[in-house]
Amino acid sequence: MLNSGVILLLLFYCVCNVTIHAQNPIGLKVSAFHRGLLLGSSAHIRYLRNIADDGQYSTNLQKNYDLLVPEGEFMPLHIWMGENQYNFTDTDWLLGATLNTTGWAQQNYFRIRGHSLIWAYDMRIPRWLLDQESSITPDKAKSLLSDYIHAVVGRYRGKVESWIVINEAISDRNETRPFNLRDSFWYRKLGQDFIKYAFNFAYDADPTTNLLYNEYNIESGGIKAERTLTFINWLQSEKIPISGMGMQ
Repeated sequence: MLNSGVILLLLFYCVCNVTIHAQNPIGLKVSAFHRGLLLGSSAHIRYLRNIADDGQYSTNLQKNYDLLVPEGEFMPLHIWMGENQYNFTDTDWLLGATLNTTGWAQQNYFRIRGHSLIWAYDMRIPRWLLDQESSITPDKAKSLLSDYIHAVVGRYRGKVESWIVINEAISDRNETRPFNLRDSFWYRKLGQDFIKYAFNFAYDADPTTNLLYNEYNIESGGIKAERTLTFINWLQSEKIPISGMGMQ
């Protein structure tokens, strides 16, 4: 009988110990650090600003991640209101409005990836640009592109560890354009060179950050992956300052 009592006590102790441990995990961030990994997540700035879920949204991010990618607040649709007109409300809250000020990201020790400067898809291009397309010359389009990228990247110079400069420029369908590029406002105005311009403008605005291209539906190989690699090789052959590529 004594032995049975000891066995039952030990089993009870083990179950309790597992339960306590499950309620207090060390977090994914610590686990990733011990494996030499940088772990990140997308996040909505408005949820952080509004203390979503009584602060649990923020707490979960702080416990588990070192890198944040704002969900949409860095995109032209959110920032670019018109020529030389910008809405920096959310991004200033995140990073601080000037070189010597800090925002929520620095105060909570997060690294930030900007997503994205140009989404080469008309549904993701500001409506005011599309409405004025017929009156915008190629030279004007290049000037607008330069103004926008310098305004955004330059404002947060030294505060963003990497920028997705171009997002999803390659079509899923067979096209006649180089590298199977999508038809978009920027391509119609500047041809494939809009991509080179965007990377060069971003580098000029902040040469300390990493500049990336991002694409989807290429992780399993196939013709789109091959076209993407050909496209990346072209950028490198043109001496474009591209640091890497994202896959989703």
